[in-house]
Amino acid sequence: MKVATILVHLSLTAILSQPASANDLSASLVGVWRISEFTTKDVGSGATTQPYGARPNGRVIYTKGGTYIFFLVSEEQTKLGGPPRTDPERAELYRGLVAFSGTYRLEGTTIVPTSTDVAWVPGYQYAGATIEITGNRLVTTSKPLKSPSTGREIVITTVAEKTE
Repeated sequence: MKVATILVHLSLTAILSQPASANDLSASLVGVWRISEFTTKDVGSGATTQPYGARPNGRVIYTKGGTYIFFLVSEEQTKLGGPPRTDPERAELYRGLVAFSGTYRLEGTTIVPTSTDVAWVPGYQYAGATIEITGNRLVTTSKPLKSPSTGREIVITTVAEKTE
């Protein structure tokens, strides 16, 4: 009896500790995520920054059909209040914005973009990212890409919480 109990326990442990299948990961990814962190790391120097502040505001949406939408504004956006009245104010709003959408597919734990159809910077192409989902927390780490604002090679890490 003891041997049977141990075998059942070992079997359940092995089953429950298996990595999520591609279908499980895809189902977990689909939904609306509130972005809480956006950090860049300069590949050359190793320096990290939070270009949109410590508390950026944004959403990323992944659909079952393979569409994604990413929209992020800096924490400073909410402090400006009212519509911008001057060119410098409008430029500041633009500098505090990241927005793009397109299509994707999952290959293991990697988001592979298949197209970028709309972006805040003409010609921007989403580089793709590896993902890690733990409960309602999504961490994406981009492949190295050229920063649209600095031209330097960076890696972006985004943290988001699932809202629906």
